[in-house]
Amino acid sequence: MKTVNTVLGPLATSKIGFTLMHDRVMGSYSGIPQVYSELLGKDYKERIVKGLIEAKQAGIDTIKDPDTLALGRAVKVLSEVA
Repeated sequence: MKTVNTVLGPLATSKIGFTLMHDRVMGSYSGIPQVYSELLGKDYKERIVKGLIEAKQAGIDTIKDPDTLALGRAVKVLSEVA
């Protein structure tokens, strides 16, 4: 069985489902989620989760988020909201 690495760990390719190949779960400047999360609002993770639930209800199973560190990549946040 082939797998891909995700923020939640390895996932069998047969379980990926309908995928958005180049979308972002969140965007910010580098370090903002880790150091200045108040700039994103107290409920920013809840807003992300709400958006992910809406995406799932619309038929999206997986999001390939290609963010780099310079675009605010925050793997810990991504794994928490996933």
